[in-house]
Amino acid sequence: MKQQTIVKKQLKLAEVSAQLKSEFFGIDDVIDKFIDAITAWYLFPELQTRPVVVCLWGMTGTGKTSLVKRFAELSGNNNRMLSFDMGSFEKGYNSGKELFEACEGNSGKPLMLCFDEMQHARTINESGNEMEKPAYRILWELIDSGIIDKVKFDRDFEKLNDYFMVLKELADAGFEIKNGSFSQSEALEAYLNSMDFKVCYESIPQKVERGKKHHYTAMSPELAVILYKKSGTHVFNSFSAMNDVIKRMNIKQLIELVETGLSTLNMCSTIDASKHLVVLMGNLDEAYSMTGMMNPDIDADIFYHHSLNIKITHIKSALRSRFRNEQIARMGNTHIIYPSLSAEAYRQIIRKRLTAYAHKIRNEFGMEMIFENSLAEMIYREGVYPTQGTRPVLTSIQQMVENQYGKLMVEYFNNKCSGKQLIWRARKGKIRVDVNRNGVKEAGISLPYQGDLSRIRMNRKDDMQALVAGHESGHAIVGMKLLRKVPHQIVSVSASEDAAGFVNYLNDSAVMSRDTVLKEAAALLGGIAAEKILFGEDHTTFGAENDIARATQLITIAIKRNGCSGKIGHYTERHFRTSTHLHDTGILNRTADEWMQQAYRLAESTLKQHKPLLVALSSYLSNHTHITTGQLVSMLNDYDTEILEEITAGEHSMYGYRQRLQQLYMLRQAPQLLMELAETA
Repeated sequence: MKQQTIVKKQLKLAEVSAQLKSEFFGIDDVIDKFIDAITAWYLFPELQTRPVVVCLWGMTGTGKTSLVKRFAELSGNNNRMLSFDMGSFEKGYNSGKELFEACEGNSGKPLMLCFDEMQHARTINESGNEMEKPAYRILWELIDSGIIDKVKFDRDFEKLNDYFMVLKELADAGFEIKNGSFSQSEALEAYLNSMDFKVCYESIPQKVERGKKHHYTAMSPELAVILYKKSGTHVFNSFSAMNDVIKRMNIKQLIELVETGLSTLNMCSTIDASKHLVVLMGNLDEAYSMTGMMNPDIDADIFYHHSLNIKITHIKSALRSRFRNEQIARMGNTHIIYPSLSAEAYRQIIRKRLTAYAHKIRNEFGMEMIFENSLAEMIYREGVYPTQGTRPVLTSIQQMVENQYGKLMVEYFNNKCSGKQLIWRARKGKIRVDVNRNGVKEAGISLPYQGDLSRIRMNRKDDMQALVAGHESGHAIVGMKLLRKVPHQIVSVSASEDAAGFVNYLNDSAVMSRDTVLKEAAALLGGIAAEKILFGEDHTTFGAENDIARATQLITIAIKRNGCSGKIGHYTERHFRTSTHLHDTGILNRTADEWMQQAYRLAESTLKQHKPLLVALSSYLSNHTHITTGQLVSMLNDYDTEILEEITAGEHSMYGYRQRLQQLYMLRQAPQLLMELAETA
């Protein structure tokens, strides 16, 4: 390849990368890794000795499929790309046939093959047992060496071979062929009904009705086409010529013709798919543990930061629950991990979509559409479910803007407007559009839309909000004091069905020790402790059930599995599946109970010590649906600088593992240093 061609292709890839980054938000690192992974294939496909396999994993709606398709379009590979949905691949015969024919038709040539929804191609079920998935065998052979055995996967070859076996059996049974049909129809029908052929249905002689009579053709039209396509073109001038010859053959001669065709196929029995690019895409819930969380009030940045911690080891561990080890090995090590979309990425997507719609309206109707940030924020609040990706957001834009345009135009003409500038904004959960003519407001139009989530999230300022405010404030304050981390979110009114309110952190505790377990358990029990302090013991509610369960689980795992009580061993209840575990759990259960009471007392004493902050934070959240991190820090400055100073001191002063190790090392070295100083003196 000439240097000029290589340079031109490299420049093209750089252009493609830049364009992709301008269209897809929040995944620049993913785009860089994808471009890097496919560069060798794009520049020098002829040098490949095996296919390039690239895996893209992420949550739904993060742009895996659309990124690959857009790359194909921009790079000029759109006509050399085939996509397969693995959710329906196994069910459809045509999918496997299309894949085989694509590889066969591009043997030794570069081709882009994309397999979407790979999680559905699992060969290990939920119980951990292997499943037979013959439809997927061609995929595993493809991504292994790229050399595909045609005889294994060519359905046409299989049909023709089955037909050959049936013909031989019928010949041995004494049946004959004359003028293209079997001569003993009734006897053949009885024979076929008595036999259990382990072959394709299409390979068994087919009955043809003619009035009250019927006969069995020597070869069906489908098999004749296969025979001609696979080998007949080398022997006969035309398809009709082959059919004419077949009509003059007896059964022995037909067997010889089919055998010759099969032999011809076996002479070129492999397909070279080593020059292909194979992209595997899917959603792995096992790696993205937050996938099942449907609460739209959880900040997208929470999921984004959690997803940044997912590494290739997590991906391979997740794959192990769905695929056999040799299949995971065939996927290779190019696993590109999509992060969950951040809040800023969602906002960029909304702005881009609104801008594109404004351009469309201007080009088609001559109207200038201006979307204020208040509307974009309303779309964000209504449309973003962080674990569901872009699809709900795009649907919300359609409902709140695109579907409203027709209603807007009706009001526009009813008000006899002539202005060409339409300014969209959101006010109190509703949409309002001002019509301007030459910079002067001509009319204000309210659109009949109010989001479902906006109604649910309304600031109620009732007893329930006050109760939730106190409960969540208790969690937050105990967590800040004992774990030294500021919540990213404290919410007292939520649209979630699972939680009336919640406290969230960007990062979980990095280290779990006996000390940390007690503090984490205390933070979990901070809600019920706050209810008791604020409202009295008789008015504590049932809202802490999940908190208590999580604290109990945390403590029992620490004691029974991690030796935190000083009694080392893996303890469980007695069961036939736990014969290799220890079972003397009576003492440990009492220890766990003591730890639970200790954790609750710690939560209660912490909140009593910081009661002014508890009252202030609870009061604020009883009048506001949430508090931002900045507002919380400001409140700490006003009511509790002690907690703020301890948080500012940082994680290292909390654990001190490194400092402790250095101190021990220095103490160990001290005698030697003193001796050396003495000798020097």
